[in-house]
Amino acid sequence: MHDDVHLASLLFVYGLLLGNCGYQTDRKIYDQSEIAASLGSSQCQNYASLNSGNRKITYPYNHHYCDNGIGPGWFRFVGSAGTRMPTSCPPTGRCGTSAPGWLNGGHPTVADGQVSRQVCFHWNGNCCLWSTNIKVRNCGSYYVYYLSGTPSGCHLRYCGTN
Repeated sequence: MHDDVHLASLLFVYGLLLGNCGYQTDRKIYDQSEIAASLGSSQCQNYASLNSGNRKITYPYNHHYCDNGIGPGWFRFVGSAGTRMPTSCPPTGRCGTSAPGWLNGGHPTVADGQVSRQVCFHWNGNCCLWSTNIKVRNCGSYYVYYLSGTPSGCHLRYCGTN
């Protein structure tokens, strides 16, 4: 019931902001039922949390953390890890690993639904030496990411920021 109340509250706020008529982008109008479907998607309800402070982009390199065994599944950055993936190339040696991962292409809006994005891993002066494609969804007040390992074994890690 708590989730239904939260969803109803979000829709009420969206309705106030949008004048109860919908959301328009690129000449397509998204009505509140489409927004509700996106916010209530299973990805927004069923995910694992990434909450370790050593995952945050400001954390220095002093370990060889690795995400080659992560997933497959939906994940959300929370707590000390930050709230989302960075969208610009970080320095190497951050978030507790050699090659930090960042989202190339920006985060989607709620109306975008689930999108594909590239995650790049920075190493040796190349902001995108390795990359992999993931899925991302905007759940209203947070993002979820479908992750499944890393493209090149160890010392690559998905990082978080605020």
